[in-house]
Amino acid sequence: MRKLGSLAVVVGSLACASTAWAIPDFNVTDGVAASQTSQTSFVASLGSFTRETFNASSPTTGAVLTTAAGTFTSTIAGQQGQIISIANGDISGRGLAPFSGNFLESRDSTGVSWRAASGGTFDAIGFFLQDAGDQGALLNITANDGTAKSITVQGGNGNTRYITITFDQPVTEVAIDFVNTGSNLKSDGWGLDNITIGRLIGGGGGNAAVPEPASIASLASGLLALGFVLRRRRPS
Repeated sequence: MRKLGSLAVVVGSLACASTAWAIPDFNVTDGVAASQTSQTSFVASLGSFTRETFNASSPTTGAVLTTAAGTFTSTIAGQQGQIISIANGDISGRGLAPFSGNFLESRDSTGVSWRAASGGTFDAIGFFLQDAGDQGALLNITANDGTAKSITVQGGNGNTRYITITFDQPVTEVAIDFVNTGSNLKSDGWGLDNITIGRLIGGGGGNAAVPEPASIASLASGLLALGFVLRRRRPS
């Protein structure tokens, strides 16, 4: 029975390390110059990061696209069907400065799901969003890792924004949904570029590896207790 009790301590410690939710928060900057400044400030706030510019990929089209920033999926068709693409050049007000080279194009999909990931832990995401809501639709962006938060954006042709999503603790991946609502929703596309995923310096989840120290201490205590019981049961 002592052995089972010690095992319960270990399992309980592992469970405690995985039940907390990371709560997202949004910040939106409008305008080309202001968006570029916001990107510079955001990158400077990171201790480490990865970036997806889409320039390493050839232009392609499909319902699902896997990138260095995670997987994008067209979930609700627009006037061009249930597709998205990695595109290049000026496309209906998308692909303009500060975009450069390739970018992710919604192809008027009414819904796009992004499973954001970088191959490690992160607590901050930043990206340029262009040409959202210029045909009357409202683009609702929802980040969900246990607790969902949303923003709604609209604007004129070729509008540019820099959007950051931060979390109060590190995550390994997060679901982010882009859904058009309102009028002309099936003909109101948008583009993403220069996606940066990283760890904030001293903020959010900090810039240290997970699990956090409290979880490590709890797990260590459980392992020590298990080792003590097993040693007592060992024949002399």
